[in-house]
Amino acid sequence: MSNASSARQLGDEVHRSIFWHKICRMTARGKIAKVGFETEEFKAFDDVAVVYATPKSNGAGGWYDEDHSQVKFSMTGEKTLTDESLTDPKFINATSVSLLERLQQAVVKAEAENRRCLFRLWSPWSIEPGSVLAAIVDKTDGSLRIKQLLAGRTVGSRTGKVRKIWADCLGIDMNDATEFRRILTPLRIEQDVRTYERIRDDLSMELATAGYRPIDECQRSDSYSTLIQKLSAEGVIWFDRDCSIKYCMSENLWIGTPANQDTDAKHLGIRSYTRFADTLEDHVDEILCVSQFFDDRWIAETSLWSGEVLPRLSTFLSEQLKSGQEYRFSLATHGSVAFAAGYFAEPKLGARFAIEQRGPRGTQLWKPNDSIQDDRPHGLSEKLIEIRTEGEELALAVSISQPLAQDVESFVRAELPGVRQLLHCAVEKTGQDVLLDGQHAFDCARQIIGLITSLRNELGVTGRIHLFWAAPNAFVFFLGQLSRGLGVVNLYEFDFERTHGGSYSPSLVLSPDMRLN
Repeated sequence: MSNASSARQLGDEVHRSIFWHKICRMTARGKIAKVGFETEEFKAFDDVAVVYATPKSNGAGGWYDEDHSQVKFSMTGEKTLTDESLTDPKFINATSVSLLERLQQAVVKAEAENRRCLFRLWSPWSIEPGSVLAAIVDKTDGSLRIKQLLAGRTVGSRTGKVRKIWADCLGIDMNDATEFRRILTPLRIEQDVRTYERIRDDLSMELATAGYRPIDECQRSDSYSTLIQKLSAEGVIWFDRDCSIKYCMSENLWIGTPANQDTDAKHLGIRSYTRFADTLEDHVDEILCVSQFFDDRWIAETSLWSGEVLPRLSTFLSEQLKSGQEYRFSLATHGSVAFAAGYFAEPKLGARFAIEQRGPRGTQLWKPNDSIQDDRPHGLSEKLIEIRTEGEELALAVSISQPLAQDVESFVRAELPGVRQLLHCAVEKTGQDVLLDGQHAFDCARQIIGLITSLRNELGVTGRIHLFWAAPNAFVFFLGQLSRGLGVVNLYEFDFERTHGGSYSPSLVLSPDMRLN
């Protein structure tokens, strides 16, 4: 088989996987009314379509009921999205009409039919660094920051030059802000960097969660891919929940009872960023979204941590958490939010919590098991670093996913004059799969809390404790649960993308008097 044929076949497999991903979302929560495959309703945006049961906010003051996607995939990561890609017909394997023109046609058609739609480009390709496109694609939801595109008034400006190219392609004036907003507001550019194998593994997990039979890893063929291929050839392109279950039952692909799902647990979602989490509300019973206060992974203003994020989290958990109940958390959040969620979900509440944790082994459900005494060695080493000879405060750094001692020490010495000692706790070899499960994570968190408590008692310090970590969110949640005995704690976020100085910045301050209402 030629490389071109292999690439096309792989692209088709990914296309079908994305379709089944939408089917799982529809089946699991019922917030999607129907899913379409190769619908041909909007040219260039006809690979996968979703019609929602209730309207969804488009993030720009409007609503949408439908989502139509073009799915792109390639065998290598060589391709990039440039400022010219949207105007180049070759980008979508066409000869005369570009993606931008197809978008314009789709918007006109949707308006004529009184339909509220989003149009999505799904691809694994990165956006060219330093391009105007890279500056205007919002990493939270893939929308275009049209205000930034309109900033330059002349062709001599960076944005003006790109806007002129786009305007000529669309047949509009380069300074027609109304038309640019009309055409570009429904567009979403979704970058998914997962490999085909990871997409397939994630789909297998989603199928099991939704009640379908997981993909058989021992078989070369994929029953789900074959099924939609045959149904499409028969002219069946739209599927509601009952329809998809019926066809899967006929192929022995429907189990009926979602695998590994605690049916008694209420499923709560918390989201502070939307990358890989823009559909979280379809999987949970209730959701808190605070992503509007962030610019990608960075808080828009530092004051929003205490002024908006923390109060909203406290209110949400006060409304949802009840003593004696069981809960399942999906945490698409910054570590500070995961810690605060655990802090409010304190053991005295008398509820039980399980955390969905994504990692190299797929999505797993992490929860402590009180009936098991875990005798596994936790592999934690501790190192005490003297910052200065006086001071009433301590700092704690936890290296699990990756080492952070050097960055934390530099920050503490420069920015935290009240800290006397820094305690660094680390696993022997950092990585995303070091912690094996929920019990392992909980036991490590408990050991670390014991170490910092003993150090404070030994030194006789009474001030606040500054916390830093590189660890899975499930571990951070458990660490928050166990931290009420530490007194006042200050939390920090690291600038991983190196866009705001490449260091730490303060996030939340928590104290033992903060409790749920």
